[in-house]
Amino acid sequence: MNYLILFLTLALAITFTFLYKDGIKKNKIIKIISVLLFIVYLFRLFTFDEINNTFNVLLYDIETPIDSPSTWLFSQSMTIFMIMLRWTTIVSLILLVLHSFFDSLEVKWVGAVLGLISGFLNFIFFKNNLIAFEGEVMMASYRSIQFFIENALLLGLSIILFYQLVKNKSLRLSYKKWYRVVFVVLITMFALMPQALLVNLFGYYGEIPDEFTVSHIFVIVFPFIFMLLIYFAMRKTSQSDKDW
Repeated sequence: MNYLILFLTLALAITFTFLYKDGIKKNKIIKIISVLLFIVYLFRLFTFDEINNTFNVLLYDIETPIDSPSTWLFSQSMTIFMIMLRWTTIVSLILLVLHSFFDSLEVKWVGAVLGLISGFLNFIFFKNNLIAFEGEVMMASYRSIQFFIENALLLGLSIILFYQLVKNKSLRLSYKKWYRVVFVVLITMFALMPQALLVNLFGYYGEIPDEFTVSHIFVIVFPFIFMLLIYFAMRKTSQSDKDW
């Protein structure tokens, strides 16, 4: 309970410091928070999460000697929920950091809204996140403190940007911008898909290749083809459309 109170206190403190602090450029504050958020997140990249051992949570029909339910840390529905929540958390975190240096309404909108939802859900399911990290709840552990700080910064930054959207009347988007929002969500979700996601959901399906295959070539070549398509699609558009 003490951690939850501190979590809310820190998030609200960041928000109110931004909203009511005079004489400091707001963009600079946002960039500082973004850099801190990214630095704190980097510490998580060098650790292993127990939930990554989850196998075939959708009970896909495959032949395997592994007892799938024995690898789950939660019930089936809660396991799926936590996997999705962790995914949206990473997506919103990266978008919030990117927006601080590359101004885009669509990126800001997705980062703020998705970050706000993910941040509060992480707060509500804080102990579940700790179990996903370490397999048990250890409130005073390194992982607990790291995630506490990370999510507090994420939630605080999301509240700040969400407030800006409301204040600038940008929360309600036009149909054209909705297409861009969907595009940002799909591309970012694909780019930041958790490495263990497919195994978590479906288990091991098919054979593991021993040699370089056509699939490998496709994965390598696809980004370059995608960049060329974007270039030819956008080369005759105005600079404002290119900057979004």
